[in-house]
Amino acid sequence: MSDAPRPHDLLHVCFAPAMFHFEHDASAAFMHLHRLPLVVVRRGNARSGRIPVGVRGHARSERYAGWMEPEAVVRIESPADLAPRNSGSALPVFKALDRLRTLWRGLAMPWGPTGSAGFELASRIATVTASSDLDLQIRADRWFSRAEARDLLSVTVNLHAAVDVVVETPFGGFALAEYAASATCMLRTNAGPVLTAHPWIDPRAENAA
Repeated sequence: MSDAPRPHDLLHVCFAPAMFHFEHDASAAFMHLHRLPLVVVRRGNARSGRIPVGVRGHARSERYAGWMEPEAVVRIESPADLAPRNSGSALPVFKALDRLRTLWRGLAMPWGPTGSAGFELASRIATVTASSDLDLQIRADRWFSRAEARDLLSVTVNLHAAVDVVVETPFGGFALAEYAASATCMLRTNAGPVLTAHPWIDPRAENAA
């Protein structure tokens, strides 16, 4: 692989049971993985080089956490790869996504859908419902201000679906709405959540200072 997978990337994989490890419900996870060899990268520490991934089943309650060998990856699709893709669906989530393509056209940072919308665009399997929210990720390797965050949020209101935006920095992910409204935000790192005022600074270095 030329690029290491990041949280919320969708991985098209070569299904070989020896390449995957599940601590719970392994038989169910393998059944769904055999049906559709597509997994989502979870946030977490790698185990002996294995990638933390999740397998989706038919129902919302069918989610299976595990780890996979990097050699099983066939293709990586990031949220930004999925952003321009047209679903052909008239559901509210995809109407909201279509509108944001125009509203965020000048956004320099990579962004795109995650959650059920991203999964449906990658798999072409109907996953979104009429009541689904639009989950988005912005990848921001460099700092941007809270005023810019508020500007980004301002165009997500009054769309066809509720929009939930997570910003991914080199050190973890945080909610755009929380960052825009508060001096601190909860940064979700591979080691767990950390309350910070500086989500672009490594929390370990910040705590050591």
